Amino acid sequence: MPRVSKTHGDRKLENPASHFTKPSEVVKDGQLSHRQKKQALKNWEQDARQVATANNEGMGANDEGDTGGGARLADVVRAKQQMRKKPK
Repeated sequence: MPRVSKTHGDRKLENPASHFTKPSEVVKDGQLSHRQKKQALKNWEQDARQVATANNEGMGANDEGDTGGGARLADVVRAKQQMRKKPK
């Protein structure tokens, strides 16, 4: 069976941190539907929670002190709150 290529939009939903600098950019994206934005932020929140858990367990930082987690959980939560305020 041939492998189906994922669209750019699908990749934005699955790994939003690789396509957006910060979660608030997801909210402003004109190519994603309201439902897609919610899904992207949900995925980003799950990733941020995993990073926060790893950091709390002492597993997050590398030698330079960078956690590699991208957006902080608080940034994702704020973006999700924005989505509740202004549906598009």
